[in-house]
Amino acid sequence: MRLLRGFCWAAMLAALWIIPASAQQGITGVWRGNAMAPWGQPMAMEVIFMPNGTYTAAAQAGTLMTRHWGRFEVVQNWIHFYIQGAAPREYCGPQRCIPLAWPNSETWVVTGYDGRVLTTANARLERVQ
Repeated sequence: MRLLRGFCWAAMLAALWIIPASAQQGITGVWRGNAMAPWGQPMAMEVIFMPNGTYTAAAQAGTLMTRHWGRFEVVQNWIHFYIQGAAPREYCGPQRCIPLAWPNSETWVVTGYDGRVLTTANARLERVQ
């Protein structure tokens, strides 16, 4: 019985590793579209998902632009971003510059995906390459 239980756990872990890898391959490419910033302003976005599991993302709202990069993982209808670097590192206002604190990760809940269009709760991106 103990051996059977161990085999079941091993099979479930193997399935979890296989499913995200195949989903990641389906999402690779360049995606562009629009998203809504937390404060309600629309922003242009571009996300490049690479076959090796890395990504780079850029967002622009008016004259403000941000970029972050790192690794990504697809699990069911979630895309989890492990942020390894970001820019800008500081915001310079009229009085002084303030360091920005970037999070270590970000997760998108995918609400729609047909291979050409990817939608989340606050974004719609189209595959361009």
